[in-house]
Amino acid sequence: MGNGGYKLAQSLSQAGAEVVVICYGAERTELPFRVKTVAPTWWLQKFPYWTPLRFRPNITYSLQNSFFDWKTSNQLEPADLLYSYVDQALFSMRRQTKIAPHTVKIVHAANSHIDLMYHLLNEEYRQWGTAQTLISQLTVRKIKAEYQKADYIRTQSQWVYQTLVERGVPEEKLFWVPPAVDLERYRPASALPEQFRVCFVGSFDLRKGIQYLLPAWDSVYREWPGAKLIMHGGSGSRFINRYLAPYQRRPEIEWPGGGPADQTFRHASVCVVPSIEDGFCYVVLEAMASGLPVIVTEHVGAKDLIEEGVNGFVVPIRESKAIVERLQWFYRHPDRLREMSLAARRTAEKYSYTTEGSKLMARFIKVQMA
Repeated sequence: MGNGGYKLAQSLSQAGAEVVVICYGAERTELPFRVKTVAPTWWLQKFPYWTPLRFRPNITYSLQNSFFDWKTSNQLEPADLLYSYVDQALFSMRRQTKIAPHTVKIVHAANSHIDLMYHLLNEEYRQWGTAQTLISQLTVRKIKAEYQKADYIRTQSQWVYQTLVERGVPEEKLFWVPPAVDLERYRPASALPEQFRVCFVGSFDLRKGIQYLLPAWDSVYREWPGAKLIMHGGSGSRFINRYLAPYQRRPEIEWPGGGPADQTFRHASVCVVPSIEDGFCYVVLEAMASGLPVIVTEHVGAKDLIEEGVNGFVVPIRESKAIVERLQWFYRHPDRLREMSLAARRTAEKYSYTTEGSKLMARFIKVQMA
């Protein structure tokens, strides 16, 4: 079960909903909701390596999501509401309409409008001279069909909401409810680190903007004795692995791998999220809950949380210089870090499971009565 799906189910369960989750599997043994599993698509993940599809990861990704959608549709049961993620919803919505015509169908738009996302990411890949892309036209067509088929579309940020409206999705279909963060797991350290430590948490790919963070780090780290950059995540891309190879030999950059990042946040001073496109980015909430001010781009939906100069900063996409300027500001104002750390935690405390659950339940009751 994905991080976002777990948080959503947790929020709804705490709000009193009877939740059934359909997913590839759940690692936690004790969950406050029912889980139905779909057999993992290991064969579909390995099959492309023996075919020309190994050069088209965007097609493979589309096929995997559609396979999951199809398998999920066979496990559906009558319900008041069906909540699905984009690119995994179309077959399920069609099936649910047959078995329970009155079910309200809600699609979770985790990212900006698919046309904008397709343009931004393909533009980025072309700019960096790689033929691989993350999104195929199969995905574009399917998600557009889901926009139409859904009764309602949930967004987690105002930015995603606006990109959908600007590209013709009826506004009466849309509602905006921010996500939650685990406030117990992500907590501030007892004291800020003595060294200035910058962290990035996420997948290593062009969408996440590491190609603008690392040159920014190149511009400043020599001026800061003992400063560290923590790159928490991983990559399955040969292109990205080649790009990162020189940095992985650098003593001032740490590579703790993937997995939960709570300890990474607790040992950092500030978190940078330089994404080219990110519908919300849970990392921002997790970092703020851990007492870290953040630097995010204007295409990160979690910019809704940022009060400029109070708990973080918003910078343009693809602007290493802007990242440099904000990192320099943090380094030169250590007296403000403690103050901004407290402000970041106060912001995150507004986004508990209870808050998300109550807002979603209120919205779900409203749409059922419509």
